[in-house]
Amino acid sequence: MSPALLPKPAPTTQAPEDDVQLSLRDHLMELRKRLKWALIWLMVGFGASYYWSQQIFHFMMQPVFAAVEPRRKIAPFVMAATVFFIAGAAFCYLVILPPAFRFLISSAGPDIRPVLMMDQQLGLVMMMLLAFAIIFELPMVLTLLAMMGVVDYKFLSKYRRHAIIVNVVIAAFVTPTGDPFNLALMALPMMVCYELGVLGAWIFGKKGEIARFSGKNSS
Repeated sequence: MSPALLPKPAPTTQAPEDDVQLSLRDHLMELRKRLKWALIWLMVGFGASYYWSQQIFHFMMQPVFAAVEPRRKIAPFVMAATVFFIAGAAFCYLVILPPAFRFLISSAGPDIRPVLMMDQQLGLVMMMLLAFAIIFELPMVLTLLAMMGVVDYKFLSKYRRHAIIVNVVIAAFVTPTGDPFNLALMALPMMVCYELGVLGAWIFGKKGEIARFSGKNSS
């Protein structure tokens, strides 16, 4: 058979990533270069934010300063919000996590030995700590809204049942498992924080003024 009649081999196509072959050292050097530039830009952004931190803070807090007078109320409010944030993380670490992990381990059964991966457990713990820290900010948020004249305690009390449903839904999304035990561990503190927010709105809310969302004029 003539060589001209033989089928020609199909041309091999190379992927774009195959055009440049890099050794392990080249990959590490490229990673080092990218990390160096990322760190440089991070430090530049941090330095700029620190230099203009006072101006940025006053710009972002202008609506709050305009709604809450006198400004002497802001400093105790910020301190209380910090305390609530730390208290939420501590409450999760000391009260919630031990029984939650015991339940997760015991639910596997006596014949199954659970394998705890460090990255997964650390991610779960950090997520739970942050979630409870944010949940404990709810009383401060509701109190601030009442001080600004956005809501009042009557409005919050009227929609308490709706808040309970929302709390349970959020707890179902945040909890690592769908069992009622861990759901209750998350939902009950949220309900308590909501009630504290109602109490704070009643104590620190604007007196003699109708809030934008008031229990009197809401239907």
